[in-house]
Amino acid sequence: MRTPKIIVLFCTLLLQSCVDAQSLEKIAKLDLKLQEISGLDSWNDSVLVAHNDSGNEPMLYFLDLEGNLFHEVKITNAFNVDWEDLATDGKGTIYIGDIGNNQNRRQDLKIYIVHDKDLLRKKEVEAQSIQLSYSDQKTFPPENKTDWHFDAEALGFYHDSLMIFTKSQTKPFDGITRCYKFPAKAGNYTLKAAQEIQLKE
Repeated sequence: MRTPKIIVLFCTLLLQSCVDAQSLEKIAKLDLKLQEISGLDSWNDSVLVAHNDSGNEPMLYFLDLEGNLFHEVKITNAFNVDWEDLATDGKGTIYIGDIGNNQNRRQDLKIYIVHDKDLLRKKEVEAQSIQLSYSDQKTFPPENKTDWHFDAEALGFYHDSLMIFTKSQTKPFDGITRCYKFPAKAGNYTLKAAQEIQLKE
């Protein structure tokens, strides 16, 4: 199977980040409200949007390009079970991945969709949602830990679709990540892996 370009790009950026790690320069110190930051993306050319990890408030935090927090928005109909990442479409829509699944037992995975170009003028909003399940997961958790492939910590937007990249929790660790692609609109989707990559020798 030919590897999709987006996966090639993902792996290339991952490798490049490792190469460039020694030349990183600290440019800002984030507000203490973001001490468990998990998702970060550009909302527009001058604003970043972020959220915290599991167990925190269902909040979006807006920062300038120097990392200064200047606005917060609460999603009133959402709950932060295990928010791991977010993605934006460049047109004002934010997709929040409640996809963390360390123990491979969750059956309530979802993506929250926030579409409101006036977010910077609001304190609270409601979200639509995408309900998710994996077609290749039959038990919660799988009895054999060699099958624990259903945790995810990366979410991307590309050409009107969302993509989840899973994180292997297998024992022994097998280094496999799977890519699941689905429509970037509210609904209920059973996902089939579009590609599988092994990230170790």
